[in-house]
Amino acid sequence: MAPGPPPATLVIDPGHGGADGGTVGNGLIEKDWTLKVGLALAAELRSRGHAVTLTRESDVTVPILERPSWINAAPRLALISIHFNAGSADATGVETWYSWPKKPEIMARLHDAGGVPLPGTLPDDGQHLAQAVQQAVQKHTKSRDRGIKNREDMALTSRTLCPAILIECGFLSNASESRKIQEAEWRKRLVQGIADGYETWLHAHPTRPAAVEAGPLPVVPTASPTPDAEH
Repeated sequence: MAPGPPPATLVIDPGHGGADGGTVGNGLIEKDWTLKVGLALAAELRSRGHAVTLTRESDVTVPILERPSWINAAPRLALISIHFNAGSADATGVETWYSWPKKPEIMARLHDAGGVPLPGTLPDDGQHLAQAVQQAVQKHTKSRDRGIKNREDMALTSRTLCPAILIECGFLSNASESRKIQEAEWRKRLVQGIADGYETWLHAHPTRPAAVEAGPLPVVPTASPTPDAEH
């Protein structure tokens, strides 16, 4: 008997890495803390029995537009991209982003897989995932709730076939919040919140990634993206 397809996985994306340090605040470099949280989240979810893979597991450079191509090359349950924020010195809190509708070539593939004629509508599981994770993180960390936000042109979340979110876990530019981010106990609560939110979404909105034909999907770069859109 021929082996079946590999099991679908959750992808955790520790933002930035290598030559791309991300934002900097109060002596902290974003890439270091996204990796710490990403690795801890992977360990937590694996301990709960989930199949998980990461876009990076060390301080390496992974170009932003290579990430969705790699993610789309296999069945995925969802993508959670980990980031930290920067802003005015008094800005605080957690916010979660998603992209809907996604890039046209992605939407065409999703419509085809779902048997939905263009320009029909599809359920937005990215929004559902963002809501579940945002609520659970607030419950665990008591951080300021900056809500969920939709942006169609975000480089990563707009180009994935699977539901995808990007969570900004706090502000490195805020002195008090940057101290919390360095506390192992606070990061543990953050990880538990993201994991709980993912499980809540998974149980309420089961996906069928095998319905979308796995394989490389051309990624069309956008012209002159803004820094936020490159997250």
